[in-house]
Amino acid sequence: MANFDLRIQDYTGISTSLLGNYQTQMDDFMVEGAKKVINSLPNSLLYKCADKSTLNNSTTTLDSMDTRGKILNVLRLDADSSGVQRPCRYVDSFKRGRIQDSSDMELATATDPAYLIYDNVLEVYPTPTANQTADVHLVVFPSSIDASSVSVIANFPDEAEDLVVIYASIKIIDELMAELLPLQNVQTSLTNMKQYAQNNDSDIVATFGTEASARLAYNNQRYQMYEKRQIKLQQDYDRGIASLAN
Repeated sequence: MANFDLRIQDYTGISTSLLGNYQTQMDDFMVEGAKKVINSLPNSLLYKCADKSTLNNSTTTLDSMDTRGKILNVLRLDADSSGVQRPCRYVDSFKRGRIQDSSDMELATATDPAYLIYDNVLEVYPTPTANQTADVHLVVFPSSIDASSVSVIANFPDEAEDLVVIYASIKIIDELMAELLPLQNVQTSLTNMKQYAQNNDSDIVATFGTEASARLAYNNQRYQMYEKRQIKLQQDYDRGIASLAN
């Protein structure tokens, strides 16, 4: 399959040289689009965006949870050898003391482990050890995508990948339309200029005004073309997002 920049070019209809002026934006829009699509995925597809962090005796907790994706599950081995990965139950942070209290009915044990998030840190109880490790499965967001060099997104469902390309294409068209938008407001000035030229018999001003009007008409056509293309892409994107939930 073609790299993402060529697919964006197909969707936007702009030239390779023009698209090359938006390389940084294109890469950023791909990352932004991937995050938005991931946040719209059902759980059945979120597992394709997952990665695993293992906790043990040297790394017993997982920090900076506010920068990480959704937790899909937490599993902990229940024995030093031939252990079984037990699903950890989630508990609210205010029960942090109770799941460590041997006299409390909510005590976390090797066969009934628990996890919580306290002070932006994920903790598993009983505390993971070298032999009784815990695996935290999290949704992972792409940190960078070089649209001109790659054709796939790691840890991402194939069936949702084209939606990221469509999203980036919509945003590139946004950029193009924003650059043309100020030109929509100069028609009145050009009309006044040509009227002034006619009244004052100024061929130079009249010629300039005519040429500028022709360029403006061309840019207006481009703007309308981008607008139609963007509306179509937005409809395709919305339908694609809706279909993922079905």
